[in-house]
Formats: sequence, structure tokens, C-alpha cells
Amino acid sequence: MLTLLVGPLSLFASQTGRVDPADLYIVLDAGYPPLSQQTLRNYGASGVGPLRGVLTTMVHAPPAARNQLLRAGYFMLPAGSLSAIC
Repeated sequence: MLTLLVGPLSLFASQTGRVDPADLYIVLDAGYPPLSQQTLRNYGASGVGPLRGVLTTMVHAPPAARNQLLRAGYFMLPAGSLSAIC
């Protein structure tokens, strides 16, 4: 039941435009060019942690990088929103 609720809540939270105070975001990495470290650097962001998820990547994205990723079409969920859901 929790799994069925987390998906839609996460998608909704990613569309609210909420900014994470720590600039940490979960980026949906499906259907777009893969977010390699080089791609992230081009946007002004950086990957967080030694591992990547299958369809998501945790990134540190200051406001300018966040805006560029959003304009590029990536869905970004503030990490604080995900922790609140869990």
C-alpha cells in the first residue's frame, strides 16, 4: 500500500517547484540522456554518493543548476520531500 502511495506523492512533490534547503534532489533519469558526471557538471550540479539508482540519481544542484535541469525536462524531487513522505 505504501509503495502505491509513494509514487504519485513523489511525482506531485516534484512538480510543486519546492526548493530543497540543502540543494539535494532525486532526479528521475529515465527517458532522457543519462546523467553522467560530465552531464551534471555541464549543468553545474554534481552526483551524491558512490552508487546510482536504476532510474534515479541523487544530485547536489544549486539554484542555477536546478533551473537548468528543470528546463532540460528532468523531474526533480527535493530530498526533503522524500524524507517527509517516508
